[in-house]
Amino acid sequence: MNHVEARPSRVAQQELVEAALSLRPLLRKNMAEADAARRVPESTIKALQDAGLWKAQTPRRFGGHEVPLATKMEISAALGMGCGSTSWVFFIITICAWLASLHCDKAQRDIWGENPDARVCGVLPPWSSSKKVTGGYEVTGKWAFSSGCYHADWAVLGIPMVDAQGNKFDDGLALIPMR
Repeated sequence: MNHVEARPSRVAQQELVEAALSLRPLLRKNMAEADAARRVPESTIKALQDAGLWKAQTPRRFGGHEVPLATKMEISAALGMGCGSTSWVFFIITICAWLASLHCDKAQRDIWGENPDARVCGVLPPWSSSKKVTGGYEVTGKWAFSSGCYHADWAVLGIPMVDAQGNKFDDGLALIPMR
C-alpha cells in the first residue's frame, strides 16, 4: 500500500488565501514604497510572516504548509490584488523553498532546522564557475538580480557541474547561505 502524506485541508488552504486577501490594504499602502525602493518593504515582509504565508511551500516537518501549487497560485493572486511586486516576490521565494525542499534531508535541516522561518531566493541560470573539490564543489561567481534576495536567508543558485579536470558535463543547483 502506498502511503501519501495528507495535504493541508482545503479549509486550511483557504485560510491562507483569506489571510493574503486581508493584507490588501497594507499592500496597497506600501506599493509606492516598494516601487521606489525596488524591494518589498520590511513591514510587508513581516505581515506575510505573521500570516504564515512565507511557509506556503516549506516542508511540513519544519512547520510549513506544503500547499499544492494551485493554492500557492491563489495566494499569489490574492496578494497581487494589493501589490504586484509583493505577489511576485512571494511566488519566487516560495517556489525556491519548494526547490530547496527537493534536496536531501541534511540540506533541508541546514535551511530550516534552526530557523523554520528561513526564506530562499534563487537564480537558476549557471552564471558562475565551479571546481570539483573533496565533498562537493567550490563555487564562485555573480548572479543576476534575484527577486526577494534582500529578504532571504538562503539562495538556490545555478552552477555548472564539472568533473575533476574542470570539464562541464551538466548544470546543477547549489544551496548557498546568503551570509
